[in-house]
Amino acid sequence: MYIRIYNWKYKYILTIIGYFSLGSTGGVLIGALVLGYIGKIGNISFRMDSKVLGVIRDVALVFFLAIVGLRYGYKAVDALVGAGAYLGVISVIVGTVGMLVGFFLGKYILKINWPMLSGAICGGMTSTPGLGAAVEALGSDEPAAGYGATYPFALLGMVIFTIILHKLPM
Repeated sequence: MYIRIYNWKYKYILTIIGYFSLGSTGGVLIGALVLGYIGKIGNISFRMDSKVLGVIRDVALVFFLAIVGLRYGYKAVDALVGAGAYLGVISVIVGTVGMLVGFFLGKYILKINWPMLSGAICGGMTSTPGLGAAVEALGSDEPAAGYGATYPFALLGMVIFTIILHKLPM
């Protein structure tokens, strides 16, 4: 990826050169969205029964949470000591403000229905456990459509902004 930002007022040129990847989750999600849209190629159908998809989703969510907990759980207490507590409070505030802005924009300006909006907010926050909670609370798979529509863009935005923040002079 190659980005140039010109700002002649301050007489500097910021050039950022770097490589980025959507990773396994972003690539698989985009591929699944494309194949789900196509539906069928020859004798191969890309549509699955909703019960099978529900079981796969639940098992995958359990594995995801188990891996994160086992890999980083012992560091959680250490991370919250000292400056980590301040960063934790700031992250809760920023996340809450982001979700509230997304809710008000989606509900009152874009007039998105609640199940779709709950999935879109989870996708915008890249929160797979949030999607699982929304699907379970609503008892339908409708939030997954909103999640799938916003998740790739949120993931791409996080990757791009991380690269930009990493290249900024400190």
